[in-house]
Amino acid sequence: MKDRTEIKSMSKRQLNSNWKLPVLLSGIVTLITAFVTRQEIINEYFALSWVFNIITAIIGIYLTMLYINIAKNKGEGIVTWEWLKVPFNKLLKCILCAIVLFLIVFGIGMLGMLAIFISGTSLIISQVIGNILIVALVILDIVISIYLSFATYLILDKDCKIIESLKLSFKLVKNSFWKTVLFGLSFILWIIPIIITLGVATIWVMPYIGISYANYYLELYNEKIGN
Repeated sequence: MKDRTEIKSMSKRQLNSNWKLPVLLSGIVTLITAFVTRQEIINEYFALSWVFNIITAIIGIYLTMLYINIAKNKGEGIVTWEWLKVPFNKLLKCILCAIVLFLIVFGIGMLGMLAIFISGTSLIISQVIGNILIVALVILDIVISIYLSFATYLILDKDCKIIESLKLSFKLVKNSFWKTVLFGLSFILWIIPIIITLGVATIWVMPYIGISYANYYLELYNEKIGN
């Protein structure tokens, strides 16, 4: 399996060879996100902001498909709109998978709130236990999210069923958890050019990270599952 530096260098080359469509779509997503996150939009047009959030999430599925195709083609060939194509059954499974993941994370949060509510009779003890539970649940949610983070990739790439994609995602990250965490953290410094350019750099950074994760997924899959 290629190391983190090799994967990122390869992804950068692939993006530089196929930048037009990824950058265009990233620009659209960035504009939509900037619009719906404005406080006045959230306050006055709450329902509309949710509609745009859903649209952005669906576009994200198509972008993931594009990133997978760019990664699998090793930067060769000309990227076309066909590389974005996602059959309806895969799109539906991705949406349902996202709902399942949300319910898992939300369910853990609700259990935590219930535990905090019924824990202890002493106010001080309750606060201490409550704070510990909150931290533990946040960590648990993050860990679960990381273990299941490749479910969408597996649905789009291998047409896995929802439960199968969750199981395989867990298998991919198993024994590679900290490697996966460090891979994600390695992109933190890219926040600097985004801030300096007032967000404009996002249109290149976002597809770069997306292609990098697609390559990382493919490396994990080939190493642990194959075929």
